[in-house]
Amino acid sequence: MAFFWTLTVPSGRATTYDNKNPHPLREEIFSLLKSTPWVSEYGIRLRDEGQVFHAEVFVTPLSNSGTLEQLGNA
Repeated sequence: MAFFWTLTVPSGRATTYDNKNPHPLREEIFSLLKSTPWVSEYGIRLRDEGQVFHAEVFVTPLSNSGTLEQLGNA
């Protein structure tokens, strides 16, 4: 299960530089989370602050399989 929030200063969604398409960073983060074997559920909050993106990632590990070391490496 995945959930996702995006906030941008003017438009509410992180977009490419020309504001025509959603920014690919969102999908790159989802792809990374999907391929992480110890993560069962995840979500992100992605903010576009002009030239800087701020991303918060929320994960639920599979039972007791996630360790602090794995989290740090992710």
